[in-house]
Amino acid sequence: MRILFVTLPRRPSEAEAVRPWWLVADGRLVASGNDSGWLPRAVERGEAGPTSVVGIADPGAVRLSPLDAEATTPQMRGKAAIDARREALGGLEANHAVAGGTHVAVVARDRMQDWLDWAARCGVGLDHIVPAASLLPQDGTWRDLSLGDWQMSANEHVAILDEPALAATLRGDAPVERLDQAAVDALIAGSAFPLPLDLRSGPFARRRSWRPDLSRLREFAILGGVIVLLALAIPIAEIAKWSFAADALDEEAADIASASLGRPVTIDEAEAALRSEGGAQAGGPALFGALYAAMESENIVRASQLSYANGTVSARLTAPDMAAIQRLLDRLQRDGWQVAARPGPSSNGQASVDLDLGAIR
Repeated sequence: MRILFVTLPRRPSEAEAVRPWWLVADGRLVASGNDSGWLPRAVERGEAGPTSVVGIADPGAVRLSPLDAEATTPQMRGKAAIDARREALGGLEANHAVAGGTHVAVVARDRMQDWLDWAARCGVGLDHIVPAASLLPQDGTWRDLSLGDWQMSANEHVAILDEPALAATLRGDAPVERLDQAAVDALIAGSAFPLPLDLRSGPFARRRSWRPDLSRLREFAILGGVIVLLALAIPIAEIAKWSFAADALDEEAADIASASLGRPVTIDEAEAALRSEGGAQAGGPALFGALYAAMESENIVRASQLSYANGTVSARLTAPDMAAIQRLLDRLQRDGWQVAARPGPSSNGQASVDLDLGAIR
Protein backbone atom coordinates (compact mmCIF):
# COMPACT_ATOMS: atom_id res chain seq x y z
CA MET A 1 0.00 0.00 0.00
CA ARG A 2 1.36 3.40 -1.04
CA ILE A 3 0.19 6.51 0.81
CA LEU A 4 1.24 10.01 -0.23
CA PHE A 5 0.82 12.71 2.44
CA VAL A 6 0.88 16.36 1.33
CA THR A 7 0.22 19.49 3.41
CA LEU A 8 -2.65 21.59 2.07
CA PRO A 9 -2.04 25.32 1.49
CA ARG A 10 -3.38 28.06 3.76
CA ARG A 11 -4.46 30.11 0.73
CA PRO A 12 -5.48 27.51 -1.86
CA SER A 13 -6.58 30.01 -4.51
CA GLU A 14 -3.08 31.54 -4.60
CA ALA A 15 -1.00 28.39 -4.04
CA GLU A 16 1.20 26.52 -6.49
CA ALA A 17 2.09 22.83 -6.40
CA VAL A 18 5.23 23.22 -4.25
CA ARG A 19 4.30 21.60 -0.92
CA PRO A 20 5.90 19.45 1.82
CA TRP A 21 5.13 15.77 1.16
CA TRP A 22 5.89 12.25 2.41
CA LEU A 23 5.51 8.95 0.53
CA VAL A 24 4.82 5.90 2.72
CA ALA A 25 4.92 2.35 1.34
CA ASP A 26 4.08 -0.68 3.49
CA GLY A 27 4.48 1.35 6.69
CA ARG A 28 7.90 2.81 5.72
CA LEU A 29 8.78 6.33 4.65
CA VAL A 30 10.40 5.89 1.22
CA ALA A 31 10.62 9.50 -0.01
CA SER A 32 9.84 13.06 1.09
CA GLY A 33 10.42 16.61 -0.02
CA ASN A 34 9.29 20.22 -0.09
CA ASP A 35 8.70 20.73 -3.79
CA SER A 36 6.38 19.61 -6.57
CA GLY A 37 7.94 16.13 -6.66
CA TRP A 38 4.80 14.68 -5.11
CA LEU A 39 2.79 15.21 -8.31
CA PRO A 40 4.26 12.34 -10.40
CA ARG A 41 4.25 10.08 -7.34
CA ALA A 42 0.55 10.78 -6.78
CA VAL A 43 -0.38 9.03 -10.03
CA GLU A 44 2.09 6.12 -9.81
CA ARG A 45 0.86 2.58 -9.34
CA GLY A 46 2.69 0.14 -7.11
CA GLU A 47 2.38 -3.63 -7.00
CA ALA A 48 -0.54 -3.28 -4.58
CA GLY A 49 -2.37 -0.73 -6.74
CA PRO A 50 -2.53 3.06 -7.13
CA THR A 51 -1.17 5.58 -4.65
CA SER A 52 -3.66 7.00 -2.16
CA VAL A 53 -3.27 10.77 -1.70
CA VAL A 54 -3.90 12.18 1.79
CA GLY A 55 -4.09 15.95 2.32
CA ILE A 56 -3.05 17.25 5.76
CA ALA A 57 -5.38 20.16 6.53
CA ASP A 58 -4.09 23.56 7.55
CA PRO A 59 -4.37 23.54 11.39
CA GLY A 60 -5.84 27.04 11.41
CA ALA A 61 -8.78 25.97 9.24
CA VAL A 62 -10.03 22.95 11.23
CA ARG A 63 -11.50 23.02 14.72
CA LEU A 64 -11.25 19.80 16.74
CA SER A 65 -13.28 19.05 19.83
CA PRO A 66 -13.40 15.85 21.92
CA LEU A 67 -16.17 13.41 21.04
CA ASP A 68 -18.30 12.27 23.95
CA ALA A 69 -17.10 8.83 25.03
CA GLU A 70 -20.72 7.67 25.08
CA ALA A 71 -21.15 8.49 21.37
CA THR A 72 -20.57 4.90 20.28
CA THR A 73 -23.24 4.50 17.59
CA PRO A 74 -23.42 6.01 14.09
CA GLN A 75 -26.56 7.89 15.11
CA MET A 76 -24.87 9.52 18.11
CA ARG A 77 -21.79 10.43 16.07
CA GLY A 78 -24.03 11.86 13.35
CA LYS A 79 -25.86 14.00 15.91
CA ALA A 80 -22.52 15.20 17.34
CA ALA A 81 -21.44 16.30 13.86
CA ILE A 82 -24.74 18.15 13.27
CA ASP A 83 -24.46 19.89 16.65
CA ALA A 84 -20.86 20.92 15.91
CA ARG A 85 -21.89 22.44 12.55
CA ARG A 86 -24.77 24.30 14.14
CA GLU A 87 -22.57 25.78 16.88
CA ALA A 88 -19.73 26.82 14.56
CA LEU A 89 -19.50 30.31 13.08
CA GLY A 90 -21.82 30.44 10.07
CA GLY A 91 -24.05 27.59 11.26
CA LEU A 92 -25.19 24.44 9.50
CA GLU A 93 -25.06 25.67 5.92
CA ALA A 94 -21.54 27.14 6.07
CA ASN A 95 -19.77 24.24 7.76
CA HIS A 96 -18.83 20.60 7.26
CA ALA A 97 -18.29 18.31 10.24
CA VAL A 98 -17.09 14.75 10.76
CA ALA A 99 -17.21 12.71 13.98
CA GLY A 100 -14.69 9.88 14.10
CA GLY A 101 -12.28 8.25 16.49
CA THR A 102 -12.21 10.45 19.59
CA HIS A 103 -12.95 13.81 17.96
CA VAL A 104 -15.38 15.95 16.01
CA ALA A 105 -13.75 18.07 13.29
CA VAL A 106 -15.40 21.18 11.83
CA VAL A 107 -14.21 23.02 8.71
CA ALA A 108 -15.82 25.61 6.45
CA ARG A 109 -17.41 24.09 3.35
CA ASP A 110 -15.77 26.79 1.21
CA ARG A 111 -12.32 25.85 2.49
CA MET A 112 -12.93 22.16 1.73
CA GLN A 113 -13.96 23.06 -1.81
CA ASP A 114 -10.95 25.37 -2.20
CA TRP A 115 -8.58 22.51 -1.29
CA LEU A 116 -10.25 20.15 -3.73
CA ASP A 117 -10.12 22.79 -6.47
CA TRP A 118 -6.42 23.43 -5.78
CA ALA A 119 -5.63 19.71 -6.07
CA ALA A 120 -7.65 19.51 -9.30
CA ARG A 121 -5.62 22.39 -10.76
CA CYS A 122 -2.51 20.39 -9.89
CA GLY A 123 -3.97 17.41 -11.77
CA VAL A 124 -4.43 15.28 -8.64
CA GLY A 125 -7.42 14.02 -6.67
CA LEU A 126 -7.33 13.99 -2.86
CA ASP A 127 -8.53 10.62 -1.60
CA HIS A 128 -8.58 11.74 2.05
CA ILE A 129 -8.16 14.93 4.10
CA VAL A 130 -7.08 14.71 7.75
CA PRO A 131 -6.61 17.39 10.46
CA ALA A 132 -2.94 17.78 11.39
CA ALA A 133 -3.57 17.37 15.13
CA SER A 134 -5.37 14.04 14.60
CA LEU A 135 -2.08 12.46 13.43
CA LEU A 136 -0.49 12.89 16.86
CA PRO A 137 -0.53 10.19 19.59
CA GLN A 138 -3.69 10.33 21.69
CA ASP A 139 -1.93 10.85 25.03
CA GLY A 140 -2.57 14.52 25.87
CA THR A 141 1.11 15.48 25.51
CA TRP A 142 2.02 18.82 23.94
CA ARG A 143 4.60 18.57 21.17
CA ASP A 144 6.57 21.16 19.23
CA LEU A 145 7.34 20.03 15.69
CA SER A 146 7.98 21.14 12.15
CA LEU A 147 5.57 19.61 9.66
CA GLY A 148 7.15 20.66 6.41
CA ASP A 149 7.10 24.47 6.48
CA TRP A 150 4.59 24.57 9.37
CA GLN A 151 5.97 25.30 12.85
CA MET A 152 3.41 23.77 15.18
CA SER A 153 2.72 23.32 18.85
CA ALA A 154 0.03 20.68 19.20
CA ASN A 155 -1.62 17.87 21.06
CA GLU A 156 -4.34 15.60 19.72
CA HIS A 157 -7.01 18.25 20.36
CA VAL A 158 -5.49 21.38 18.87
CA ALA A 159 -2.64 22.48 16.58
CA ILE A 160 -1.34 26.07 16.87
CA LEU A 161 0.52 27.31 13.83
CA ASP A 162 3.25 30.00 14.05
CA GLU A 163 1.86 31.43 17.31
CA PRO A 164 4.40 30.60 20.08
CA ALA A 165 2.90 33.08 22.56
CA LEU A 166 -0.59 31.65 22.15
CA ALA A 167 0.78 28.11 22.42
CA ALA A 168 2.60 28.97 25.66
CA THR A 169 -0.58 30.44 27.12
CA LEU A 170 -2.67 27.36 26.29
CA ARG A 171 -0.03 24.90 27.50
CA GLY A 172 0.53 26.62 30.82
CA ASP A 173 2.91 24.52 32.91
CA ALA A 174 2.32 21.32 30.91
CA PRO A 175 5.51 19.61 29.71
CA VAL A 176 6.39 19.91 26.03
CA GLU A 177 8.11 17.28 23.88
CA ARG A 178 10.19 18.49 20.95
CA LEU A 179 10.05 16.21 17.89
CA ASP A 180 12.99 16.20 15.49
CA GLN A 181 12.59 15.45 11.78
CA ALA A 182 13.19 11.71 12.23
CA ALA A 183 10.43 11.56 14.85
CA VAL A 184 8.05 13.51 12.58
CA ASP A 185 8.81 11.15 9.68
CA ALA A 186 8.13 8.15 11.93
CA LEU A 187 4.87 9.78 13.06
CA ILE A 188 3.73 10.24 9.46
CA ALA A 189 4.67 6.67 8.51
CA GLY A 190 2.82 5.27 11.53
CA SER A 191 -0.32 7.31 10.78
CA ALA A 192 -0.84 5.88 7.29
CA PHE A 193 -3.84 3.60 7.88
CA PRO A 194 -6.33 3.40 9.33
CA LEU A 195 -6.64 7.19 9.23
CA PRO A 196 -7.93 8.60 12.53
CA LEU A 197 -10.44 10.99 10.98
CA ASP A 198 -11.26 11.73 7.33
CA LEU A 199 -12.86 15.03 6.28
CA ARG A 200 -13.64 13.59 2.84
CA SER A 201 -17.00 12.16 3.84
CA GLY A 202 -20.65 13.01 3.38
CA PRO A 203 -21.03 15.69 0.69
CA PHE A 204 -17.25 15.72 0.17
CA ALA A 205 -16.78 11.94 -0.16
CA ARG A 206 -14.66 10.87 -3.13
CA ARG A 207 -16.66 9.61 -6.09
CA ARG A 208 -14.39 7.29 -8.03
CA SER A 209 -14.80 6.40 -11.66
CA TRP A 210 -14.65 2.65 -12.24
CA ARG A 211 -11.93 1.27 -14.50
CA PRO A 212 -11.49 -2.45 -15.26
CA ASP A 213 -8.14 -4.11 -14.60
CA LEU A 214 -6.75 -5.12 -17.99
CA SER A 215 -5.41 -8.35 -16.53
CA ARG A 216 -8.98 -9.40 -15.76
CA LEU A 217 -10.55 -8.70 -19.15
CA ARG A 218 -11.03 -12.45 -19.76
CA GLU A 219 -13.11 -12.70 -16.59
CA PHE A 220 -15.17 -9.71 -17.71
CA ALA A 221 -15.73 -11.34 -21.10
CA ILE A 222 -17.08 -14.48 -19.42
CA LEU A 223 -19.23 -12.36 -17.13
CA GLY A 224 -20.55 -10.49 -20.17
CA GLY A 225 -21.65 -13.80 -21.71
CA VAL A 226 -23.53 -14.72 -18.55
CA ILE A 227 -25.23 -11.30 -18.56
CA VAL A 228 -26.37 -11.86 -22.16
CA LEU A 229 -27.88 -15.23 -21.20
CA LEU A 230 -29.75 -13.59 -18.34
CA ALA A 231 -30.85 -10.56 -20.36
CA LEU A 232 -34.46 -11.74 -20.57
CA ALA A 233 -34.66 -12.21 -16.81
CA ILE A 234 -33.29 -8.77 -15.94
CA PRO A 235 -36.26 -6.66 -17.22
CA ILE A 236 -38.66 -8.87 -15.30
CA ALA A 237 -36.63 -8.42 -12.12
CA GLU A 238 -36.45 -4.65 -12.65
CA ILE A 239 -40.21 -4.40 -13.16
CA ALA A 240 -40.82 -6.36 -9.98
CA LYS A 241 -38.34 -4.23 -8.03
CA TRP A 242 -39.84 -0.91 -9.13
CA SER A 243 -43.35 -2.20 -8.56
CA PHE A 244 -42.40 -3.15 -5.01
CA ALA A 245 -40.73 0.24 -4.45
CA ALA A 246 -43.81 2.08 -5.77
CA ASP A 247 -46.08 0.07 -3.49
CA ALA A 248 -43.85 0.88 -0.51
CA LEU A 249 -43.90 4.62 -1.32
CA ASP A 250 -47.71 4.55 -1.75
CA GLU A 251 -48.08 2.84 1.61
CA GLU A 252 -45.78 5.38 3.26
CA ALA A 253 -47.64 8.32 1.65
CA ALA A 254 -50.96 6.92 2.89
CA ASP A 255 -49.53 6.61 6.42
CA ILE A 256 -48.36 10.24 6.32
CA ALA A 257 -51.74 11.47 5.06
CA SER A 258 -53.60 9.39 7.67
CA ALA A 259 -51.46 10.83 10.47
CA SER A 260 -52.05 14.35 9.16
CA LEU A 261 -55.85 13.93 8.92
CA GLY A 262 -56.27 11.99 12.14
CA ARG A 263 -58.14 9.16 10.39
CA PRO A 264 -57.13 6.33 8.07
CA VAL A 265 -57.21 6.97 4.32
CA THR A 266 -55.97 5.02 1.31
CA ILE A 267 -53.52 6.40 -1.21
CA ASP A 268 -56.39 6.96 -3.67
CA GLU A 269 -58.30 9.02 -1.08
CA ALA A 270 -55.33 10.93 0.34
CA GLU A 271 -55.02 13.86 -2.07
CA ALA A 272 -58.74 14.72 -2.11
CA ALA A 273 -59.00 14.38 1.68
CA LEU A 274 -56.01 16.64 2.27
CA ARG A 275 -57.39 19.24 -0.12
CA SER A 276 -60.85 19.21 1.51
CA GLU A 277 -59.43 19.57 5.03
CA GLY A 278 -56.53 21.85 4.10
CA GLY A 279 -58.25 24.97 5.42
CA ALA A 280 -58.86 23.44 8.84
CA GLN A 281 -55.49 21.80 9.20
CA ALA A 282 -53.15 23.95 7.13
CA GLY A 283 -50.17 23.27 9.34
CA GLY A 284 -50.34 19.48 9.37
CA PRO A 285 -50.62 18.78 5.63
CA ALA A 286 -47.92 21.33 4.83
CA LEU A 287 -45.52 19.73 7.30
CA PHE A 288 -46.31 16.19 6.19
CA GLY A 289 -46.01 17.30 2.57
CA ALA A 290 -42.56 18.79 3.25
CA LEU A 291 -41.44 15.59 4.97
CA TYR A 292 -42.72 13.40 2.16
CA ALA A 293 -41.06 15.59 -0.51
CA ALA A 294 -37.74 15.37 1.33
CA MET A 295 -38.10 11.58 1.63
CA GLU A 296 -38.67 11.27 -2.12
CA SER A 297 -35.15 12.68 -2.67
CA GLU A 298 -33.70 10.23 -0.10
CA ASN A 299 -35.67 7.09 -0.93
CA ILE A 300 -33.75 4.82 1.45
CA VAL A 301 -35.11 6.77 4.43
CA ARG A 302 -38.28 5.39 6.01
CA ALA A 303 -40.68 7.11 8.42
CA SER A 304 -42.67 5.48 11.21
CA GLN A 305 -44.52 6.45 14.43
CA LEU A 306 -45.97 9.47 12.62
CA SER A 307 -48.05 11.94 14.62
CA TYR A 308 -49.18 15.58 14.53
CA ALA A 309 -49.92 17.77 17.55
CA ASN A 310 -49.69 21.47 18.40
CA GLY A 311 -48.21 22.43 15.05
CA THR A 312 -45.45 19.78 15.14
CA VAL A 313 -45.02 16.59 13.13
CA SER A 314 -43.15 13.83 14.97
CA ALA A 315 -41.67 10.80 13.21
CA ARG A 316 -38.97 8.20 13.56
CA LEU A 317 -36.66 8.17 10.54
CA THR A 318 -34.64 5.05 9.76
CA ALA A 319 -32.10 4.27 7.03
CA PRO A 320 -29.14 1.96 6.47
CA ASP A 321 -26.93 5.07 6.18
CA MET A 322 -26.91 7.95 8.71
CA ALA A 323 -25.66 10.27 5.96
CA ALA A 324 -28.97 9.88 4.09
CA ILE A 325 -30.92 10.97 7.18
CA GLN A 326 -28.59 13.94 7.67
CA ARG A 327 -29.09 15.03 4.04
CA LEU A 328 -32.86 14.84 4.55
CA LEU A 329 -32.62 16.96 7.72
CA ASP A 330 -30.40 19.48 5.92
CA ARG A 331 -32.94 19.76 3.09
CA LEU A 332 -35.79 20.40 5.50
CA GLN A 333 -33.77 23.16 7.16
CA ARG A 334 -32.83 24.67 3.79
CA ASP A 335 -36.54 24.70 2.89
CA GLY A 336 -37.24 26.86 5.95
CA TRP A 337 -38.68 24.33 8.41
CA GLN A 338 -37.78 24.09 12.09
CA VAL A 339 -36.01 20.77 12.67
CA ALA A 340 -35.20 19.07 15.99
CA ALA A 341 -33.52 15.66 15.78
CA ARG A 342 -32.49 13.19 18.44
CA PRO A 343 -30.75 9.81 18.09
CA GLY A 344 -33.28 6.98 18.06
CA PRO A 345 -32.81 3.31 18.92
CA SER A 346 -30.89 1.27 16.35
CA SER A 347 -31.69 -2.27 15.24
CA ASN A 348 -30.53 -4.54 12.44
CA GLY A 349 -27.76 -2.10 11.56
CA GLN A 350 -30.25 0.70 10.76
CA ALA A 351 -29.51 4.30 11.72
CA SER A 352 -32.43 5.96 13.50
CA VAL A 353 -33.37 9.56 14.36
CA ASP A 354 -36.45 10.90 16.15
CA LEU A 355 -37.62 14.03 14.31
CA ASP A 356 -39.80 16.93 15.42
CA LEU A 357 -40.72 19.12 12.43
CA GLY A 358 -42.45 22.47 12.70
CA ALA A 359 -42.82 25.82 11.02
CA ILE A 360 -40.39 28.59 12.03
CA ARG A 361 -42.35 31.12 14.05
